[in-house]
Amino acid sequence: MNYPSLETVPHEWNPGDVILDLYEVQPVTEGHLETLTEKRFHEGGFGRVYKVWHRSWQRHLAVKCPKPTVSISQEARAAFKRECETWININLHPNVTACHYIRDLGGSPRVFSEYADAGTLADWIVSGRLYEGEDIAIEKRILDLSIQFAWGLHHAHESGVIHQDVKSLNALMWKNGTLKVTDFGIGGTRFVSNQTEHKHFTQTLMVTSGSMTPSHCSPEQLAGKKLDRRTDMWSWAVCILEMYNGGVTWISGAAADNALESYLEYGPAIVT
Repeated sequence: MNYPSLETVPHEWNPGDVILDLYEVQPVTEGHLETLTEKRFHEGGFGRVYKVWHRSWQRHLAVKCPKPTVSISQEARAAFKRECETWININLHPNVTACHYIRDLGGSPRVFSEYADAGTLADWIVSGRLYEGEDIAIEKRILDLSIQFAWGLHHAHESGVIHQDVKSLNALMWKNGTLKVTDFGIGGTRFVSNQTEHKHFTQTLMVTSGSMTPSHCSPEQLAGKKLDRRTDMWSWAVCILEMYNGGVTWISGAAADNALESYLEYGPAIVT
């Protein structure tokens, strides 16, 4: 279907739809090798993620939008847009997913960002893609992704942004092995203003507690305390443990230190 004007754009999109003569909606793929499947959209924590072809830019984009059942007030809509500006204003970096803009289409705010052609780090863990090859290849892959993850977070921190919802689902993957951190602003991100010009790793950027994912949260998040960049570092370390462990076997990220002790003594809890 072709929806040439703002008044005609529906909330739900389907492959083959053309929105505003600019966005061609395409199917998405999930899984790996024999589990590869084609779907209308990705299902995410925020809502649905559509894949579109931007006719002018000649590239694929991800379009994140709330689920159809979600009702958004004008106040919540305005607050959400302000939060997403945090993500948009982060300078470009090879390990940070670029967020281009937000548009109201079909009665919902939609976030247009880079489209990852190989899913998420969580997908790679669950599908076993992370563990393909010999042990040395797996070790190199995990260390490489851990470093890329850290680079992306460090860049955000130096820009004054604390993610607050660091997890494997918020690490997008490309077929060439690139990892980029995503969903700044959607996962409870706050922009930290009034920074000093001279930035060092030891600088503490304080923010109030936002949303979080229990399995990857830090002790400070669980306690509802004020947060700084160290909360992201804890959650990043939980993601590394998740990769080595073959998945999440703990309820709270705040207790991941106990899970680490178990891993060091008994090895991975999930056979990969």
